[in-house]
Amino acid sequence: MIITIEREADDKLSKKIWNITSSINFTDVSISLWSYYEESRPTKRHKYRIGKKWNKTLSSNTITDKEIMNRFPQDIIKEAKDKIKEKIDNVMVGV
Repeated sequence: MIITIEREADDKLSKKIWNITSSINFTDVSISLWSYYEESRPTKRHKYRIGKKWNKTLSSNTITDKEIMNRFPQDIIKEAKDKIKEKIDNVMVGV
């Protein structure tokens, strides 16, 4: 399961995107960062362009593995866990 979390700046000219994967077993749920992108645009009329990026499987990263941990804040981790729990609860209701 991949969870996507986006944070857009107040001026609507930049945003950050985290793609987080989860692994679920009988006793625990663990999450890990799959990819992270920083996007920007000169004006609201323009589309976003990827600036800095990090991906677990690509070698063309512009952010180092060390730097990426500083860009994975606790509020994003909490939101990802909450979304995963919500999806699990929705599945359990259908059982």
